[in-house]
Amino acid sequence: MAKGKFLTDEERDTIRSLAANGVPLRTIAAAVKRSLGACQSAVSTPAENQRQKRQGSPQSVTEREKRQIIRSVSVGTLSAAKVKEKLQLEC
Repeated sequence: MAKGKFLTDEERDTIRSLAANGVPLRTIAAAVKRSLGACQSAVSTPAENQRQKRQGSPQSVTEREKRQIIRSVSVGTLSAAKVKEKLQLEC
């Protein structure tokens, strides 16, 4: 969890450009006045790839099917088998 302020886009670009030119991370951290860990994370992970991939098997029901299931169950007293049959689900 972050304790300080987030890096701005300008700081992140500065850190990446200095690292690409071969400047050591400790020197970059001192120049930008940010922690070494913040500089390491800015260099190691691009902003586009920060989201982690979901682990496990793929979902068997789509978001649309989830909404249909919730809608049909909340209306009446249907069993799971009857909901599956009514919505023609394959799962």
